[in-house]
Amino acid sequence: MPPASARPGLWPLSLSAVLLAAAPTASASAPPGPPPATAIRAEDATARLGQALPQGLYFGATWLDLDGDGDLDLTVPIDSDAGGTLTVWLNDGGSFRDVTAALGLAGIANARSAAWLDLDLDGDLDLYVTRRSDAPGNLLFENAGGVLRARPEGTGFDRPATDVAQAWADYDGDGDFDLYLAGVFVSRPRLLRNDGGFRFTDVSAEAGLDTLAAAIGGAWADFDDDGDPDLAIGEVTRFRVYQNEGGGFREVTPAHYAPRALLVCPSWADVNDDGRLDLFVGGLFPPLLFENRFAPGAAPETFFQDRTLDWGSGPPFGSGGTWADLDLDGDLDLLADGGSIGTRLIENLIAPSQTLLDVTADAGLPTLRTVTWHPSGADFDGDGRVDFFAAQDVDPRLYRNVSLTAGGAVTLALVPARGVVPIGARVELDLDGRLQVREVAWPASAFSFPAPRVVLALGARHTAPWVDVRWGSGLTERFHGLQAGRLETLVEGRGQPLPGGGKKTGRRDLAMSGASGAVAGEPVPDAPRALQLSCNPCREALGLRLAAGAAPIEEVRVHDVRGRVVRTLTARGGEAGWDLRDDAGSRVRPGVYWLRVGTGAAPGAAPEPSRTARVVILP
Repeated sequence: MPPASARPGLWPLSLSAVLLAAAPTASASAPPGPPPATAIRAEDATARLGQALPQGLYFGATWLDLDGDGDLDLTVPIDSDAGGTLTVWLNDGGSFRDVTAALGLAGIANARSAAWLDLDLDGDLDLYVTRRSDAPGNLLFENAGGVLRARPEGTGFDRPATDVAQAWADYDGDGDFDLYLAGVFVSRPRLLRNDGGFRFTDVSAEAGLDTLAAAIGGAWADFDDDGDPDLAIGEVTRFRVYQNEGGGFREVTPAHYAPRALLVCPSWADVNDDGRLDLFVGGLFPPLLFENRFAPGAAPETFFQDRTLDWGSGPPFGSGGTWADLDLDGDLDLLADGGSIGTRLIENLIAPSQTLLDVTADAGLPTLRTVTWHPSGADFDGDGRVDFFAAQDVDPRLYRNVSLTAGGAVTLALVPARGVVPIGARVELDLDGRLQVREVAWPASAFSFPAPRVVLALGARHTAPWVDVRWGSGLTERFHGLQAGRLETLVEGRGQPLPGGGKKTGRRDLAMSGASGAVAGEPVPDAPRALQLSCNPCREALGLRLAAGAAPIEEVRVHDVRGRVVRTLTARGGEAGWDLRDDAGSRVRPGVYWLRVGTGAAPGAAPEPSRTARVVILP
């Protein structure tokens, strides 16, 4: 067997030496004077796993309730040539037991990431495992009546050298989950469309994502808040940002960025509590932090503003991280990869003092001589505080969050109508003018899959007055009376339907059901009357009309996600139809479109406001 450094796709063993040699000394990294006090505290809880984890390279972990008992179970992929390096631990009251063999998953080698999700939309969890590029190939397991069954070859992404990092989202709005598969050194990254039946089609070229660059990983998030997921890609020496324009992508990477990093990994979070998802870019040189300044119709070069010098960006060395409200103060703190010195805890102090502050030592975490990748967060003991697994070579650890919190919080378990894992769901809570926005991404960054539960700080309140959820389907609902200190289960379709689902353009849009096209309940009293659509999503012609009693339709303008009018329709008999073609006669591309209706009114009456609706056009 050739040495590890000679095998393609494996991080050379020399990389560990490089990272360790580059670790900052204590005198170089220590802040002047005594460190500020922090409420964030963590304690080592690795003993709860009951046995030592196998040796190997740790890249992340996955938290999900696998057995439906309400607590969160842990899956740890480990890159090692030895078998048995994918481990699954069931959580029994805060202690864990290894059930890998019982699930039929023993003997897997060279695992890099493991994602549990409902790929065939049958209501149970399937499993996709990526492996090192020189391993025999990635692995797909179908959940067949509670038994994991390896799918045969032919899925389109199970061959050797298909690579090591996975990111899932419904990029085309058809209701199932598609895959961005990153390629390191030997594979090109690809976007794979889910065509059902565990069949996937490479659509990288037609979607505008056909790059030859070696990618570390991808992170999906709806940064422009238009209802579909956008994509940030980390490459070996740089990153890219792609805006989803209804199933096709255009690059909107901040123009000033120059390659100055290694092993780059992006992640998304609303860092400054303004309701927009900001972009953190880690790399084994100083990370970057960009404020989201997106505005509809603005030039792409204005979408992001570099705030690295203003706010800081966490540790000076490390490939990125994930975000969680560790101290329950309402903003998101950073669980950071520290490169070669162990996991770092970065407290978010942007609201009071415009800074991110490294509080690792004060919080109780040691500085370690070990290569680190992204921590993965979950409240495994049910106390309302986010704990985390630290993916550290040689010394992986499970940490329990024992932070001193000033107030309470509510934890939300989101149950989508389809798909089990609520990928793409966005939650908003506005307390006295302070906005908390959280979006479920799978993964949150590179190889890290934190629990897809949402923790919202309530301060001194005992209940949340209301929480708004925009599901991946586009349906937006409001849930009332959520109690602090509890795990609240929110089920899609059981909240109060709201207008405003999908793209936010400064007017009150209508939330439409992504499954059937029917209006998702009655709008609030002061909202415009709903549009009735013949289908949504649609593959063929679309018919529409206003609800009974509304003024007749005169004109319908069809807008794409960039706001451009692609078709103007004339109504007859109070109704209109669209053959899914643009004004030039060409069929429009699949994706999200907006219908804006102008209505007539009786002579002398004030004109009624225009009506809008979001519709998904399928291939």
